[in-house]
Amino acid sequence: MTGKEVSVEQVKVMRVLKNSRTWRTSKTIAGDSQVPESTVRHLLLQFFKMRILERMELFGGYRYRMASTLPCGGYYKQIVDAMEIL
Repeated sequence: MTGKEVSVEQVKVMRVLKNSRTWRTSKTIAGDSQVPESTVRHLLLQFFKMRILERMELFGGYRYRMASTLPCGGYYKQIVDAMEIL
């Protein structure tokens, strides 16, 4: 994903995740970020694959939180930079 534009939805979802200290479901993230749940699920999968998030599988779905060790550059940095602007 490096080199691609950062969407407003990515910034909204990342802002909710960075401000949360607990495990969150896609439904609660969608509600807090005002982003459609299907979009949130897609973004969460992308962030998980980039190792920005940790994921736990529980009965009824997944829970997400920010990874304990975050990448210092790349696409994560682009999202964080975009958060400062929006």
